[in-house]
Amino acid sequence: MATQQTYLELINRVLRRITQAEITTVAGVTGQAKIISNLINEAQNELYTETNWYTLYATRTFSTVAATETYAVATDFGRNIDLIDMTNNLTLMENSSKFFDIDDPQDTDQGNPIWFSIQGANYRLYPIPAGIYTIRDRYWKVPAILSGDTDTSILPLDAENCIIQWSLYKMLEYLNKFEAADRSRIEFERMLVRAKASNLKILDNMNIMQAPVPFNGIAPPRFPSTYGARYY
Repeated sequence: MATQQTYLELINRVLRRITQAEITTVAGVTGQAKIISNLINEAQNELYTETNWYTLYATRTFSTVAATETYAVATDFGRNIDLIDMTNNLTLMENSSKFFDIDDPQDTDQGNPIWFSIQGANYRLYPIPAGIYTIRDRYWKVPAILSGDTDTSILPLDAENCIIQWSLYKMLEYLNKFEAADRSRIEFERMLVRAKASNLKILDNMNIMQAPVPFNGIAPPRFPSTYGARYY
């Protein structure tokens, strides 16, 4: 079974493609190996912007506090999917903070929240919670920065070759090998199309694989026993 390559292995894959000696550890690297180590993380960020990779799905719950309207997003928060008030069986609707301010200039209205907005690193709920409610937060994570030799990317295995190929074509540009860089870029784009198509199939199955509860949407994948299972 294929397994994800470590940060060190990813760097060495790119080094081999530019006929440079491999490294034995990431710590203290210099020169082209250092550039590649940075490009690997930049590649992760580039891929993150491309689509919602299924491995980045995350969920958590938090409790409101009476008369408190803002709540910190998760430390690995990237993009919101939804907020659900589990206490009142209600999916909150996203709106702008400007709407809240126009509707309640004094910022004093309290009740069961029915709206939310994202303000920097916080959720703002409106009306301001009047009590303790359990909120389920579903979101897409941002990939963690790779730093140690044995770190592996949280992106799916299908995206691994994209990370290598993106880093390679950027490195070739740095080396002024533009013809080779262009070929590598085209190969990256081809790999990305395949990876995104594979990701979409899994996302479709994640939508199917919901427990029979009142809330629709993406549920965490449960592989392999219930992969592709349908609940009616």
